[in-house]
Amino acid sequence: MILTNEEHMSGKVTKMSTIKQLLLQHQQGASNREIADCLDINRGTVNDYVAKIKAYSLNITELLSLPEPILESRFKVGIKVMLLKPFNSPSKK
Repeated sequence: MILTNEEHMSGKVTKMSTIKQLLLQHQQGASNREIADCLDINRGTVNDYVAKIKAYSLNITELLSLPEPILESRFKVGIKVMLLKPFNSPSKK
């Protein structure tokens, strides 16, 4: 059974984040291509997320229990501002 954008629990319809849907489908054995098609996202994105799960030996059940903002921060990389020292070219004498 592959879950869609809405999950029915106790007669209530709840929205799940795309990341949670991806995790559930991966856990259920769906291929990356199937996940991408079902969620209408780029297959490369699915490949990246699944690679992170495997590389860091992440427990999907634990990930699914995380609050949405924390879960998303684990997978989405924001723009990091780096403070660099200005390049000083050697002065000629």
